[in-house]
Amino acid sequence: MKTKMRVIISISAAYPFHPYGGIEKYFFYLGKYLVEEGVDVEIVLSSIGGHKSEVVEGIRYTFIGPPMKGKRYLSSLLWHHLFALNVAGYLKKKEFDVLHSYDITHYYYARFNKRVPIVFSPFLLYQGCAPGELKSKDRMLLMGPGKYFLRRPLIRYLLHEADAITSEGDFQTEEIAALFELDKQKIYPIPPGVDISLIGVELKNQTMTRTDLGLDNDLVLISVNRLEPIKGVNYLIDALSLVKQRLEKVTLILIGSGSEEARIRQQVAGYGLTDNVIFRKNISESALYNYYALSDIYISPGLQTDFIMGIQEAMVCGLPIVSTGQPWLVKPDENGFIVPPKNPQMIADAVLRMHQNGMTGRMSVKSREIVREYDWKRIARKAIVMYEEVIINKNKTSVLKG
Repeated sequence: MKTKMRVIISISAAYPFHPYGGIEKYFFYLGKYLVEEGVDVEIVLSSIGGHKSEVVEGIRYTFIGPPMKGKRYLSSLLWHHLFALNVAGYLKKKEFDVLHSYDITHYYYARFNKRVPIVFSPFLLYQGCAPGELKSKDRMLLMGPGKYFLRRPLIRYLLHEADAITSEGDFQTEEIAALFELDKQKIYPIPPGVDISLIGVELKNQTMTRTDLGLDNDLVLISVNRLEPIKGVNYLIDALSLVKQRLEKVTLILIGSGSEEARIRQQVAGYGLTDNVIFRKNISESALYNYYALSDIYISPGLQTDFIMGIQEAMVCGLPIVSTGQPWLVKPDENGFIVPPKNPQMIADAVLRMHQNGMTGRMSVKSREIVREYDWKRIARKAIVMYEEVIINKNKTSVLKG
């Protein structure tokens, strides 16, 4: 009888226990679908409250110190090093096949002579590590120049010590390989996925209607974002004011919270758009998909170049997309339009073109078609192939050294 593959995921904060964003949800859904494929999955994360261990969707969560404090985990490098030390101590006593890590959680475990293969997902950690990037104001929002000399050697070490690295796609593989002089064969595209089956169930069970929100005849736009500078929501509000000049009945559903919330609300009021924007935050997953289903167009105004999970979720719900990037998801004139960042006029023009030319229907069909490639079931199977390959390669290396 074939033994189950045993994968441990190490991450300081994880869904559904900590305040979360896209990365925390990425590892939850990856773990969930790995379990469905017969993999034994454990997530090692920072302690919170009195938790010692929990099981959610077949994933075993193990909480270790130091505990988290505040609204999000402490950002100090010392805290992360203490957590990584405790992760190494815990893993040293475990029997498993692969460690899949995020942040610096494998830093100390990588130093052990006898260890399992390490798969490292850097996501945005490496951004801001190139001197040229530090000249960009947008990059500075992610990584200040004062941290460059501390971060670059650390990220380089983490990448080079890992047996495999995941990227969000070929576009990121090239970037990481060039920046850190890595063999591209070591980098596997394991992009964020989307839970198509779960969203399908939620859409069938939706209860809220447009009438409930007073939106019967409106063009309804939606954007799901943390309200932070890098998300570019201020440009979306500028665009909404332009659309409103041409279209009386338009409403934006804005889901998210963050440091920019007060400023965004002030901007909305300044334009006289208070009745045209619905703010929501801390809503359930089922409510989120209900809001998608009530909308006509999804807007992604961010300054990022990586995956935007909200775009994927919106596509499953059949929404056409206006985005400032993500060409692997948004196909111009097929399921949406890509516009330059920081350009409210072009966001507004794209929205009006879709609406006035009756393009949303066919674009809706195409969105659902494109996003099937990113079903979490497919992503989990890709991850399993990667794990199997790194295990085989590690065993070959051990035999040669022996």
